[in-house]
Parts: sequence; C-alpha cells; structure tokens
Amino acid sequence: MVRRAVRGGTLEVAPPQVGGRFALPASPSPANPGRTADEHTIRGVVIAMDSMQTGLPPRQLTPVAAVVRGLVAGAVGTATMDTVRYLRYRRGGGKDSPAEWEFPPVADWDEAPAPGQIAKRVLEGFTQRRIPPRWAWLTSTVAHWAYGSACGALYGIAAGSSAKARPVHGLPFGAAIWAGGYVVLPQAGLYQQIWKYDAKTLADDLTGHLAYGLGTSTFFWLTTKFR
Repeated sequence: MVRRAVRGGTLEVAPPQVGGRFALPASPSPANPGRTADEHTIRGVVIAMDSMQTGLPPRQLTPVAAVVRGLVAGAVGTATMDTVRYLRYRRGGGKDSPAEWEFPPVADWDEAPAPGQIAKRVLEGFTQRRIPPRWAWLTSTVAHWAYGSACGALYGIAAGSSAKARPVHGLPFGAAIWAGGYVVLPQAGLYQQIWKYDAKTLADDLTGHLAYGLGTSTFFWLTTKFR
C-alpha cells in the first residue's frame, strides 16, 4: 500500500498493478511503431527455438572464410598425418628426432618425394627452365605442406556449405585422397599401380591419410563450432 497525503489526513491506495487485467499497455517498439516491444521479444524467442530445432548455426560461413579455415585445417591435418607416421617410424626402431625426420635432406631430385617431383614439373613447365638440384629440399617441403593445405581448402568448401559436417566425415575424405593418389600418380610415373604394392604398405599409407582427414575435419569443426 502507498500512503498519500490528503486534506484532513492520509489515504492508503493500492500501487499500480504490473500484470493482469490492470497491466499498463506495452509501449511500441522504437524499431517498429506498429509492433510492441513484447511482440519483438516473442518473435526473437521463436526464431531462436526454430534455429535450435533445425540445428542450423546462427551464421553461415562465407566462401572466403570456409577456404581460409580449410587451408589452416589442412595444415593441421598434415601435421597429424606426419605425427602418426613418425610414431610408426619410432616404433620400428628409428632414431631421428621429429625435426630430422620431418625435414630430411634431399640432395637430388631423384630423392624427392612425389609432391616435390610434381612441383618440379610444374615449375619447369611454367618457367621453361631447369630447376637445380639444390632446390629439391625446399621445393619438396613446401609442396608437401601446400598440398595438404590445398586439400583442406577443398574440404572447407564442402563442409562449410553443409550444416551437418562432423569430424567423422574426415575419414572418407582422407580415404578419397589416398585412393586418388593411386589413380593419378601412376599416370605421372611417380607411383606403381596399386596392385603392385603389398597390403602392409597400402595399409600404412591409408592410416596416415585417415589421420590427415580426421585432423583436418576436427580442426575445421572446432573453428566453426566455437566461433
């Protein structure tokens, strides 16, 4: 109750009701004079609930953002693959440190891995000049990481356009890259046909690519989930 002074004493009156039949009318929203602020609030809650039910993120990735995140995710995937391969190398009795194993000396193009060989052919074809052997190590190293990042960009485009992309989707992605290598590289004379390799060699190569795919997809998923 509120006491109010009147002539001859005081008068107790009830305070204004906040809700119920005697509630004050809601004030119009400044953004839309024809709609009250309460209506705007209810509409926002409904939209949020619809978003939760459909599972769609509040903001979709732009194509550029998907590519950039994919490039970084591909580098993370490459590091994951190399880690798996290095651990396998150490279990087999290898003694080199991680840096020595990751960046081994490449004295000549004949010793360069497939990414380095492909980069050499592209550079020589573009410049019409022979690339000296002293560039074999740097070219091979850059090509290895660039290829991993480029594949990650492709994954970013695909995953960024889907609201249902999950880390587990990196497994078929890695398997597809593994299989593609045994289709394309034999045509370039850098690999033998797949049936000429023993099962252990193929399995070791496959597990490395599965690790790459899983590392790429997990990192990409984390960057989109907690943005």
